[in-house]
Amino acid sequence: MRASKVSGTATTIVDPGPVWLPEWHPEPADIIDFPDGPQASLMVCGVGRKVWPPGARRPGRS
Repeated sequence: MRASKVSGTATTIVDPGPVWLPEWHPEPADIIDFPDGPQASLMVCGVGRKVWPPGARRPGRS
């Protein structure tokens, strides 16, 4: 595993590589968001990301 820096609710990768995410359990009311079950939301993440300079405008964001 690689070191990661957590700020607020987002995780910023400081060294590209796999990122550990704490186990997450949906609230009972959130189950409807996963028609195939919460396990369907499993994904590979933390392989790497583009680093934007502070104050830069990101595409798709206002």
